[in-house]
Amino acid sequence: QASIRGATVKAVLFAVVALLVIAWTITRPVRRLTEGTRKLAAGDLTTRVHAGGARELEELAQAFNHMAAELTEAERAVKSYQAHLELRVEQRTQQLQHMAEHDPLTGLPNRRQLFRRLDEMLAAAAATDGPVSHIAVLFLDLDNFKTINDTLGHEFGDSVLSSIGGRLQGLAGPDGTIARLGGDEFTLVFGYSGDAAEVVQRAEDL
Repeated sequence: QASIRGATVKAVLFAVVALLVIAWTITRPVRRLTEGTRKLAAGDLTTRVHAGGARELEELAQAFNHMAAELTEAERAVKSYQAHLELRVEQRTQQLQHMAEHDPLTGLPNRRQLFRRLDEMLAAAAATDGPVSHIAVLFLDLDNFKTINDTLGHEFGDSVLSSIGGRLQGLAGPDGTIARLGGDEFTLVFGYSGDAAEVVQRAEDL
């Protein structure tokens, strides 16, 4: 009877130890998976779970790590695409800004930019007593330009306008602004000291 009691105690102890080992083998990996899932849900895409435990749980941990790696790669791809879109938007905004303020044929400032530049120059001239205290505005109209279009075609006429625009831009100088108002009309705005001879000389150069 004593031997039976002893064998029973041993069996019970063995069963308890076995249950503890099994519980530890199952619950520890489950806890790791649970903690990893919480971190991943919180946005920590660097989270990885250490594999181990029962075969099914180890496969689950590997699947979790694979999913986390895919999420990391997806986030990287989204950020890269977002940066690309932001660059495209910035470039397109600059293009639209340029188109809004420049003549598409000659590349010169258009009427809108001319008026803005004129306002700036007037404000600067009014606020200073320096050598540039006056603003001159010269209007240029090409004589008989319609004849060129009618006889040689609009494509040749556009080429002439583009060439003239480039030459006028060179003559405008760093202190002047040359703009195309439309058709064969151009306008030059520049600052001068108040001596009319300066304006006459600039007109002769044109």
